Amino acid sequence: MSRSDERRQYHRFPVDHFSARVMSSSNLSGELSPKYLQTFDFNRYGIALETKESYSVGEVLKIQLCNERENCAEIKGLICNRIPTDDGYRIGIRFESTNDQASSDTMLLMEREVMGLAS
Repeated sequence: MSRSDERRQYHRFPVDHFSARVMSSSNLSGELSPKYLQTFDFNRYGIALETKESYSVGEVLKIQLCNERENCAEIKGLICNRIPTDDGYRIGIRFESTNDQASSDTMLLMEREVMGLAS
C-alpha cells in the first residue's frame, strides 16, 4: 500500500497489550461481550481489532478499551473497514467524539503512554 492509499490522518501505535470488549450497535443498551478481542494498533482517534464476528462497515460499536495499567475508557466507534483474516476479520474503527470528559482524558493518557513505549 502506498502512502497515497492510506486513509488514516494520524499515526497509530502497536497495542497488543490492550484489551477490548465490544457491543454491537443493535444492542447498545445490552451488556458488553464477555470476549476480549485482539488489539493491533491504536491512537485516540481509532483502533484496529480482530474478531470472529462479521460486523458490517458503517456499523457503530460500543467499545471498552483498557490498557495494562487498568486505565479503561468506554467509547463508540464507527467501523470504517473490514478485512477477512484466517481467524475472522480485522476491523478498522474510527472513534466517535464523546461528551464524556473522563473517557476523552483516558484515551489521551493511553495514547501518550503508547507513544512513550513506541519511542
